[in-house]
Amino acid sequence: MDSATELEHIEKLAKEAECLKKRLEDERQKLNDITLASVADRLEAINCINVKPRRILKGHQAKVLCSDWSPDKRHIVSSSQVNLFSSILFYIDIKLVRFHPGGDAVATGSDDATCRLFDLRADREVAVYAKESIIFGANAIDLSISGRLLFAGYNDYTVNVWDTLKCQRVALLYGHENRVSCLRVSPDGTALSTGSWDATLRVWA
Repeated sequence: MDSATELEHIEKLAKEAECLKKRLEDERQKLNDITLASVADRLEAINCINVKPRRILKGHQAKVLCSDWSPDKRHIVSSSQVNLFSSILFYIDIKLVRFHPGGDAVATGSDDATCRLFDLRADREVAVYAKESIIFGANAIDLSISGRLLFAGYNDYTVNVWDTLKCQRVALLYGHENRVSCLRVSPDGTALSTGSWDATLRVWA
């Protein structure tokens, strides 16, 4: 193949690529033009859903703040506001509870500036994650897929990352400009999302 023929072949391939690119863009635009209503029209209507309470669990003596399902879906753990009486009345809220991925332990985050791990088999606390320099409450927690790391968002605008076995802080994430109100580890365990009262959501990886 001489140089002229080779050049023509390259130009032909380039034109075909441009044509395919335009067709793909046209198809993508068609998808963008589809409204949710038009998609819904193609689907069968959902029949009336019959949902009613199957069981009422009692035991809390104050506001229930959060709950979580165990990995096997057989158990629910929940936390509530605790009223402590001394010379004055004050409150310690356990803001969030999360099952350990193994299902045999529960992690908590609290207004007392600590996170804790409880072994459900032994029915006792097995670890406390705290430092003297941390004086603000924890609003949100989640565990890595392996359960080795505990992520906790605090009122001081930071996220602390704890080694659950050694009870040591291994990272401190800065960036939010107000309290960290929620966080979750991604389903594949490769990223962390955090939400804050500063009206932003941040993704860490």
